[in-house]
Amino acid sequence: MKTLKNNRILLGLFVFLLSCEPDDICLTSIEDTPRLIIGFYDNNTGELKEVTNLKIQGHAIEVRVYAEDAAANFMPGTGTLREYRRPQGLGVRVDDGLEQGMEVSIYYDPMIAKLITFGANRSEAIARMKRAMSEYRISGVQTTIDFAQFVMDHEAFVSGDFDTHFVANYYTPEALDKTNAELEAIGAMALSNLLQTQKETQSTSTSNGQSRWKQNRS
Repeated sequence: MKTLKNNRILLGLFVFLLSCEPDDICLTSIEDTPRLIIGFYDNNTGELKEVTNLKIQGHAIEVRVYAEDAAANFMPGTGTLREYRRPQGLGVRVDDGLEQGMEVSIYYDPMIAKLITFGANRSEAIARMKRAMSEYRISGVQTTIDFAQFVMDHEAFVSGDFDTHFVANYYTPEALDKTNAELEAIGAMALSNLLQTQKETQSTSTSNGQSRWKQNRS
């Protein structure tokens, strides 16, 4: 019976690690989390030892990117990843098992990746997550990135004043459509400003070139 109890404890620990390990690593800077947890386990008593030397610093956020359509009640989808480019940069981590050209099939869980960001505080972690999601390039399947963007922008999530009923309380497909429209408007404005800046730069360069040519002629 004692062996059965021990096995149950260890099984529970590893199930926990499957979902939380990336965040743990970011917050503790400990890469070998399973070995760390096993070190806290007392084989003689079947209990966990008191943790005294583990320091947690900063704030981490994990977004699970699924091949699902959030606007259709999170309906799972399938398809080939025609484009797949991971975000990079300071405080960004991507745990995945897919590459461009691979297939998201009906035979496995539709999760594409775990996207994790880490910062000195919650605000920095959220800002890095929003940047990372904007840089994530996935085509060929519908993903839940648009839903995650909605969450990151919501005041309840930003403030931390929410619970496990967040989706039921705040999310509707219509809210997602509004978020997408706002993002498209922001993108269009940014592109317009970029094109205008390039045009002005080219105009200035051409004008300066003509002036120097005239000066040389004189």
